[in-house]
Amino acid sequence: MHVEHHPLIKDFPEKREQLQRLRQEDPLFARKAEEYEALDKRICRIEDGVETLDDAALTALKQERVTLKDDIARDLRQLLRRLLRLSSSETEKARHSAGFLFSPSVRTGRRNESPSRPRRTPPRSA
Repeated sequence: MHVEHHPLIKDFPEKREQLQRLRQEDPLFARKAEEYEALDKRICRIEDGVETLDDAALTALKQERVTLKDDIARDLRQLLRRLLRLSSSETEKARHSAGFLFSPSVRTGRRNESPSRPRRTPPRSA
């Protein structure tokens, strides 16, 4: 019986770049990822019959794999939050330097008018 592996890249395909980044920048994360991959391979070997282990021990290994995957998912979410915070602060700085934080009259060049309000034209005399 062939058992499907659960590599991190397959479980988190949309987070491939973050996985690689964390593996390179965070030794603790890299160790968790390596431990997860080794544990996943071992579980697959047991389920394929290459190694033998009783059901209780196999269940404990699977639980350990789930716990590691949860830790890894949490680390990925934290990285994403940090990147979003950095991105939003950089966007805010760019807006400020580009003049987007000025009042509407400064942006439009008109006094006492918001950019969304149309200009009134005086009625024509006949």
